[in-house]
Amino acid sequence: QASPSSRESDDAGSNSSELQRFRPRAVLTEAEAIEIYKQRKKPSNHLGAHHLPPGNTVSALSKRFNVSPKTIRDIWNRRTWTPETQ
Repeated sequence: QASPSSRESDDAGSNSSELQRFRPRAVLTEAEAIEIYKQRKKPSNHLGAHHLPPGNTVSALSKRFNVSPKTIRDIWNRRTWTPETQ
């Protein structure tokens, strides 16, 4: 049986690898933020419906830029990178 301290370090190791799936506290470049913003939903011709260009889902972009899906949504919703994406 593992001691509590070794279990904690094992848990911490699995958590840290999970956290490193994205770039915690990573800094996107201005060019990356602009590229992400350009891939946002665009209105279609049908009563204000929106669509994403193929392959530009939040999940796909978060993997492509190695950031969290929330980072993508924040850029699209102009919570972050607002001056650069105007």
